[in-house]
Amino acid sequence: MSANVLVPEADGYAFRHALIHEAIVGEVLPWEKTRLHTRLAEALAADPSLVPPGRAVIEQAHHWYSAHDNTRALESAWQAAAEAGRSLAYAEKLAMLARILELWPTLPDAAERIGSSYLSLLESAAETAPAAGEDERGIGFATAALQQIDAASEPARAALMLKARAKLKWQLGSAQGLEDLREALRLVPAGSPGPARGQVLSWLAT
Repeated sequence: MSANVLVPEADGYAFRHALIHEAIVGEVLPWEKTRLHTRLAEALAADPSLVPPGRAVIEQAHHWYSAHDNTRALESAWQAAAEAGRSLAYAEKLAMLARILELWPTLPDAAERIGSSYLSLLESAAETAPAAGEDERGIGFATAALQQIDAASEPARAALMLKARAKLKWQLGSAQGLEDLREALRLVPAGSPGPARGQVLSWLAT
């Protein structure tokens, strides 16, 4: 404080200037950064009140990721995505889902750890993207999901993801979304069980 390096904020302190922060962080050795991020994550787990309400799991996710602890990073990112969704912080939720997808190949038991499949994560990311203002990324997530869905055995699931991708394309001004909707209708013809056909028809009418 006396050296004008830190300034008080409502919930703690911050560096006076981003360049000061970068200079100090740049002096910390890699293994020291890992140790510091681990200690911060552990401190937040022990006392969530150290940060504003609802931020503890999100901050833990950041620190476990920066500490290169992939297991805890994955689990905390899953919890953080749920917390962000409850807070309607869709950009943050999408960031956490994308991080889980990034970490997924490094953990063979990832599905068991969070109780979700890789495909379900892709679907959730595609559905979250428009609310986060990330339509192009959403198309990528939806396309990746469609590549994993067996349309022959799960036609309704494929149809709903085609509908989601069509909506994203439409929001970007692309008429190609109509092709997705027509394919979705082919997958769920009249008389198909469940709400998928109705949802596709509703969006097609829109």
